[in-house]
Amino acid sequence: MDFLRKIIGADTKSLNKKFKKKEIIQKKGIVSKNAFYVKKGLIRSYSIDEKGKEHIFMFGTEEWIIADIESNVFINLLNFTLTLLKIAR
Repeated sequence: MDFLRKIIGADTKSLNKKFKKKEIIQKKGIVSKNAFYVKKGLIRSYSIDEKGKEHIFMFGTEEWIIADIESNVFINLLNFTLTLLKIAR
């Protein structure tokens, strides 16, 4: 997991957490320095517009890293909400 530490500059032990299906792990509108390595499961990154319409940005599948770089690097508010579609770790 050294490659992960080099890419996101994070302690990989802090990412070893199991989440529940449909759990929101990150909400749009806050600042977050989190990045998630999907060891197992599926994460959906999406936003909901003013009219209540959902817009899916991407899916984070197994062995992917998913994060909002604007928030992580430039300290901007999160653009997307992350929700689990399958049990993830």
